[in-house]
Amino acid sequence: MRWVSRIGLAGFVAAIALLHILSPEVDPRTQGISYYAHGQHPGVLLAAFQSLALGVLSLIVLLASPAPSRPATLAIGILLLWTGLMESAAWCPMDSPGAAPTLAGRIHMVAGLGVFLLPPAAFLLARGRTGRDLMPWGVLGASVVLVVFNGAWIRLGVGGLFQRGYWVLMVAWWLRLGCESPHARTTGREGVTTSSTR
Repeated sequence: MRWVSRIGLAGFVAAIALLHILSPEVDPRTQGISYYAHGQHPGVLLAAFQSLALGVLSLIVLLASPAPSRPATLAIGILLLWTGLMESAAWCPMDSPGAAPTLAGRIHMVAGLGVFLLPPAAFLLARGRTGRDLMPWGVLGASVVLVVFNGAWIRLGVGGLFQRGYWVLMVAWWLRLGCESPHARTTGREGVTTSSTR
């Protein structure tokens, strides 16, 4: 299952990198990845989101094995909710710039907030404690800064870069957790999600 998670997450990264080449009309400095839905290859973006969902669902299976602690169980529920929100954002594209607001656009906006904010909270719960590992707090902080100051990043012309940086950090964290064996998680080793910390 670890390989499925790795393949799903790597597929997401590869698809977004491919869109950077296939859809040059989307400026990666100022526009987030959702803008690819209005580019020349929206199907590639949809495939990227499905690959991401596969990677995260596989990670959920890893969190659930062996028998998860109470915090891990809550984290699994949060990640399942995240997957649903991500699918909603994937199938309901954002409104085109300057276009009249649509129901799909509103769904995308609301779901997108959950997509950015839920994963860090889920993993903080899953770990049961933070120890000296600063990466969970870094991802959580990046999530809050991205959402709260999104307007400021856009005005500065770096909204797209900041969002992509967030995704790089998030996927790197997911890959790190997915590479950990179930045995490593149950030994209580510091910096790894365990079912014995609570």
